[in-house]
Amino acid sequence: MRRRLNRRLEEIDAEYYAKLSKESGVAYEQIEDEYRREHWDRLKYLWLNETDKLLEQAKHYDLECSNRDWYVERDDAEGFEILTASAQRELRRLIKQEKRANIEWWVRTIIPIITVLVALAGILLALLSFLAHSSR
Repeated sequence: MRRRLNRRLEEIDAEYYAKLSKESGVAYEQIEDEYRREHWDRLKYLWLNETDKLLEQAKHYDLECSNRDWYVERDDAEGFEILTASAQRELRRLIKQEKRANIEWWVRTIIPIITVLVALAGILLALLSFLAHSSR
């Protein structure tokens, strides 16, 4: 979806740049306003989509996202909660840290358990071998 929206933004840019190069005066300003509105609508949708995805991941990892400085002003975002670019970067960094910590925890937990199971299997095999030789 993100790729498709970026492609559409590029198409809008190309379409309006071609129109703007042919116009001047009032017509130029009207086309420019039209371009800004359409571009902003697509960009807002892209940011909103990205924000929803990041907030969902943050919720999964129990990360705090209530910092009001992280969000675009409500007037600019037309009532939607949209993360600023710097907040998106910060949230991605925090999510990455949480993922890494989660993997480290599993590695620290699973490796000792596997080690104990292998040791127990070795002891069991040694015991069975000893019992087999002593019963002959």
